[in-house]
Order: sequence, then structure tokens, then C-alpha cells
Amino acid sequence: MNYAEWNNEIAKRFFAPECDGRRVFLSITKDLIEELGGAKGVQDFIAAVKQGPGETMRANSGLCARLLETTKRWRQRGAPDFPPYIATLALFVLGASYDGDEEAESHSYHKRLRELLGEPESYNPIYKFYDCISVWDDLETWSSHDKEGAFGVFHVEFSGPWMFVGIPISQTLLTEKERASLGEVFSTAGLDPAIQYSDAHIAAAIVEHGRGHLLKRTIRRLSGEAGTSEGLREVLLERLHEELEQWQTTDFSQMEDGLPGQFVKDRPTRVLVSLQYLTVSRTVQTKLFFDGRGLDVDSYFTLKSSRTGKVFSVEVERRSWSHPFYLDGNVAQANELDWLAGDNLNGTGAGLKFIFAGGNVRIFESGTDGVAHLIERGRIPAHGPFWLAVSSQATDVIEWGRTSCKGWQEARVDAGLPGGWRLFKADQADSTSGIENKHPSLCLPSFARIVLAGGLKLGKASRYLSSSPPQLVAQTPPGDFSLTCNGVPLSIGPSPVSVPAELLQEKNVVELRDTQNPDKTRKCSFYLVKAETLPWKTGLEFGFSARNGTGAGNGGARISGALVLDWESPGLPMRDSLDGESVVLLGRKPGQIANGNGVIDWSPVWIVSKGRNRRVFFCGNTVETSEPEKSQVGDRKAVRKWQEVIYYGRRSIQPPRHRRLSALWSNYITIAKNV
Repeated sequence: MNYAEWNNEIAKRFFAPECDGRRVFLSITKDLIEELGGAKGVQDFIAAVKQGPGETMRANSGLCARLLETTKRWRQRGAPDFPPYIATLALFVLGASYDGDEEAESHSYHKRLRELLGEPESYNPIYKFYDCISVWDDLETWSSHDKEGAFGVFHVEFSGPWMFVGIPISQTLLTEKERASLGEVFSTAGLDPAIQYSDAHIAAAIVEHGRGHLLKRTIRRLSGEAGTSEGLREVLLERLHEELEQWQTTDFSQMEDGLPGQFVKDRPTRVLVSLQYLTVSRTVQTKLFFDGRGLDVDSYFTLKSSRTGKVFSVEVERRSWSHPFYLDGNVAQANELDWLAGDNLNGTGAGLKFIFAGGNVRIFESGTDGVAHLIERGRIPAHGPFWLAVSSQATDVIEWGRTSCKGWQEARVDAGLPGGWRLFKADQADSTSGIENKHPSLCLPSFARIVLAGGLKLGKASRYLSSSPPQLVAQTPPGDFSLTCNGVPLSIGPSPVSVPAELLQEKNVVELRDTQNPDKTRKCSFYLVKAETLPWKTGLEFGFSARNGTGAGNGGARISGALVLDWESPGLPMRDSLDGESVVLLGRKPGQIANGNGVIDWSPVWIVSKGRNRRVFFCGNTVETSEPEKSQVGDRKAVRKWQEVIYYGRRSIQPPRHRRLSALWSNYITIAKNV
């Protein structure tokens, strides 16, 4: 194959529609090159790259000089098709790719690259190699901005003491085979993609459950064994965090009527504790919930404890936190589960894997994600206050808090926590050295990381509406760091930082620099898009449309979002319009049941249709005033009929689709069961 053919084959391998929104790494290995080009693939590939595209400068101008000129000309032509520099960047990565379990060494990278190119041995970079950082940046721009992440997203990040060498080396930290096996490792380790775990927790879990799936060098790096690069370990941990966050294991395409369909794999979902500390009474109130922001449909789950057999119910609205867990019709206290040993909650749907993690320590932060009070977390914050619930078996944690945390104090609790547990709060963790080995969740970040928070994101790439840019969060280990956006310093703290409007550009470069080691600067970019450049549907979003969605003419209804003009809405269905023989009316109390046109002296809450495809409709005043009551009215026969329709007929009745109404109907089923 010639250069263009190699470039196209490699580009198609890594940038494809199925990679939409996912992080892309150029994980080039000899095996991959031979898979694409045959037994002599590596030799042919290197020869093609050295020859370069047919339109480039003369051959003696140097590999990197030709690469820079090719990139410039491609941009001048409007950047058609795949970028022409991917094959050359792939060669740079091949120079950092070692066979099997060999360990890459950044100081010998240039020597190895020269060997591949057939040049004299030297530890110095080839001509204009450092200038090629602009080409790596262009690949990020092409994938994230030009293509809007539709073929995958490539990011440039500085890593290791030799930052320009770190980019190609960081592409090789996980092979394609290793990356494909991570889902099984995450599932076996019980890692929930919605939880932010500490670096120590991620490393320990992957080391324990990754053997047999990952290369020995990957396990050694995560273990921090002697002879491994700390810089490469940091980048590897960052990759594992990203892979876990992007891990998709559930196929929601088979979900119907808002109910869970068949799950492709066991996606661990962690059951969390919400805690409210009442200062005056010195008591604690706890609830159970889970992060359902990864769900695309409203769902209702029935979960059975593996330890006690208790059956919990919980509902969640799409892309939001769940409502509290219920037990026997009441909000369940977190004490119903074993905080030390943990528990598995088995769901009624296939593939559910709800986990209540056990341990001697539980971490809480103030609620900021749509959940009130204190929220359980997977790690302590890099900056700012936190709370710890500590068992009597973890006296070392209490001692660590006294010596290594600012503002450490106990919050006295007389009731509400499991036996032997105590509650503490701290203003800041100064160090976790020594404690993180036994308690991995008590681990400050081991490397600096930039997180983009909030903003109105356009698609899955780092593109945002210019009127709603993201905020910046700097997660740093102990030390002195500086945060900049487009070269202007910003403050670092526990809360997200907004970039001043006057600093924002179309492409915004954020850097997080260790002042003691500037070579370990971390970098990310985000792009801002003006609303007027987006392909809006003319006349609909910014105008009025008719009832059928066409442009509004003279006369008739005019609709713009929630605003409707020139149309009188019909009244709500009245009881006398119902066929008395086709529906049943139900009230709040057992025994309140009648046909659709029956004479009643109570207010109906539900209308239940008869026939084969039965449905239930809410007709009460409000959800709050329509909760079921246990007190019975009427004769025993009416009470029995009320129970038969609600409880014994529940499997043949399609429940309400609205999350609050669905939860209310579930409460009626619970009451009817015990009549």
C-alpha cells in the first residue's frame, strides 16, 4: 500500500461512526500493522510513511517538515476526508509501542524512533519533531470540532517529564484487546460508571480483577512496582477513569412502555446513602437511592436483598437521581442494609446488578447534584469539606482525621446510625499518606486533572453553546498548582470556576500546571459554537407553527414551544362522558370502588379500564392529596373487590408512565396487598 492507502486504513480503524462521542487513542502496535498490511506490513508501512503523500515537498526536507506542510495544504483545501497526517502520527506511536510486556521508557523514545526510520543511533529528536505538537492539536480539532465527535474524540494531554514524547507514549498504555476486555473487568470488580472512585480504589480493583485480561506490564504499572514510570501510571489511571465513565453496557433499545428490557451485561449500580444530620436532636435520618442519570427511560425496580430477603422498590425518572427506596410501603432507612458487610440487591429485570458496598468508612459531601442533604461519595474531595461515617473497627481512620485533616470534629449522634458507627466532619484533607493503603477511598488525587462541568454541551464532543460555556474544576494532589484558560490565570478551589466572558474564544485551551514540576502540565480544550451557526429548522423553533407542525398561516392555532395562541383547549373528560360498563372508579380507601357512572359520595383517584388491554388513569386532585389510606369503608365485599382490582389485577394493568403517578400506583398496590 502507498501512503494514502495506509493513512485511510488506519484512520478507518480508529475513527468510525461506532466511536461516536468516545475517546479515541491511536493504539498502534506491530500486530495491528501486520493485520492491516500482511506479514511484511511493518516494513511496507515505514517505507510508505518515509515516502509520504505524493503532493508533499521534496524527500530531503525531512519527515516532520513534510508532515507540517501536508497539514497546512490540507487545511487550505477545506480539510476534506480523513486528515492526511494520521499515518505519520501512527509511526510516532509505533516508536513507543513495545512488544508483549516490555516496559516503555520515555528517555529512549527518540532512539527507538530513529531505529524504525533507519537513521543513525541518537537520543536526540528527529528534525522538527517538537513542532509536530501542532499536528496532534489539529487531530483534536478535526475530531472534536470539525466532525463534532461523530467519529470519536481525540484529546491532546501533556504527560511525563518529556511532554512531547508523552503524547505518543500515552497512546500505547492500553492495547485494543485490553480496552475491549475492560467491561468484563469493571463488571467483575463491581465498579459503577456513575461513581467517581479514588485513584487508589481504581488501581486496587483493576489489579485484583484484571489478571488474565490485562498485560502484566499494565498490572505492574497500576501496582506501582519498582522500575515502572510514575508518569505513565498517572496517565494510565486517567485512562481507566475515562473508560469507566464511558462504559456502556445496557441496551435500552428493547425497553418498552418505560419498563426495563433485556440488559446486555451486568452493569454494576451502586446503592448509595443519603444522610441528614439533625443538630438539635442529635439524630441522623438516612435514605437509600442510586444515580440513574445514565438511564434513558423512566424505570421502576423491585430489588431483593441477598442477605435478609427484604424486598425494596425504587423508581427513577430518566437521566436523574432515583427517588428514595421503599420497604413495605414506607421510605426505607439505610440501616436496613449491612453497612459493614454490604449487600447485593437482585432485580426483577434481567441483568440488574445493584450493589450496596460494605466497609468501615462511608464518605459524604453536601448535596449538589439534585439530591438533598449529604450524598455518599466514592472518594474524598480534592478540596473542601466532607463528612465520614466510621465504624468502631476503624480507629485508624479517626486518628488519621485528627492528625491529617483541618477542622476535624465529631458530630455526636444519639440515634439513626448503625450500632458502633460515629459521624465526623472535616474542612479539608491535607494528606492521605499511609491511610489510603488500608482504606483506598480515603485517597487524594495522585495526579492533576481538569474536569469540564456544566454548560450546554452540543453532542458528545467538547463543544458548547457560546452563551452557556462550561465551568472548570481542577482536581489536584497536595501541592502548588496554577490553572489558566487561554493563558490567563484562574483561581483553584472546591467549587467550579467560571471563565470570564472576555477571555473566551472559539477554541479555549485550559492548562493545569504543577509549579514545582512544569513539565507535568495537564491540558484540555473546549470549543464554543454560536447559536446562529447551528442548523435550526427555520420557522419552527424561532417562530410559530400550526398544530400539524407546518408554518402557521392566517387563522387557526399558532404554536411556539409552550405558548399556544388562538385556540381554546377542550375541557377535561367528565364522569358522565364515560361508559359506566367499561371502567372502574377507585378511591383512596379500601372499599371505595364503583362503576364509571355509579353514585358515590367520595372522590375518585383512579379510573381503571376493563377488557384485555387494561390501563389506569389518574383523576385525583394532586399526588400529595391522593395517597392511599389503610382504613376500610363499606362492606367486606367492596373491600375485597378494591383489593382484587389493584393487587390481584396488577399484572394485567399497564401502570401510569409518569414517574410520580407510577410511584403513587405502587403505593396503592402495597396497601391492597395487606388488606
